[in-house]
Amino acid sequence: MKIVEKIITTIIIIAGFSLFVKGIIEAWILHIILGIIGISTGIIFLFSLLAKTAPFYDEKNNRLYRFVSETENPFKGKCPLCDNYCSLIITITNKHHYGIYCPYHGEVWFDLQKRKAEK
Repeated sequence: MKIVEKIITTIIIIAGFSLFVKGIIEAWILHIILGIIGISTGIIFLFSLLAKTAPFYDEKNNRLYRFVSETENPFKGKCPLCDNYCSLIITITNKHHYGIYCPYHGEVWFDLQKRKAEK
């Protein structure tokens, strides 16, 4: 999650909570309702941000994947075989292999110990 997304989510939740508390103190139904809406919106937004980075399991290939940012990967989102930008994935089950999905080569795996790409 980016810092900006975390800040926005925190602001939404705090604003909703403060409206809710103000509504309870002053007995305003509108503030209570708006507070509940704000808190629930912030929580939904938080879960949607967490779902973007959540790992997913591929039952067909029996592998566990997660998306990785460009700063975490060894080849900056490019396929080591053809130098095209690809959607990067990393396997969690084996810490020594990074994998990408290249539109031209399919799955390409990169062994970090051997520093070699293999199809």
